[in-house]
Amino acid sequence: MKIHTAEFVTSVGFQGRLPVSHLPQVVLVGRSNVGKSTLINALARRKIARAGGAPGTTRLLNVYRLALARGSELLLMDLPGYGYARGGASTSGFDRLTERYFRPDPEDTPDRPGRVGPSGAILLVDGRHPGLTNDRKALDWLRELELPV
Repeated sequence: MKIHTAEFVTSVGFQGRLPVSHLPQVVLVGRSNVGKSTLINALARRKIARAGGAPGTTRLLNVYRLALARGSELLLMDLPGYGYARGGASTSGFDRLTERYFRPDPEDTPDRPGRVGPSGAILLVDGRHPGLTNDRKALDWLRELELPV
């Protein structure tokens, strides 16, 4: 997959409105500090995602638009990582934001089509720690959603 351009589109918190787009969406899922933002920067060949050395840097759903070969485009959705709560807070923020992203918007109706959900997911795991319970649960959950992983 050749990426011609990559750009940051928006960040969405739990209360924010998820973007409405006809473009296919690929969602990045993984533990905190596994390298999701670093992967985005590598794909873009420049720093467009904030990547930190400490876990919990990404707390919002960050949206990036990738322009691919032959004029096609997709949205790359960078979810906050799971398994770490910065400052002692619970991970419920991750859970609520993630649940909201994957469930349809109740305001969407047949006459007012809403956002397109994910077309697929990339589950990033740390090769130094294979088989972690949280990673297995994430994979099972993505399979339950019937997403290509």
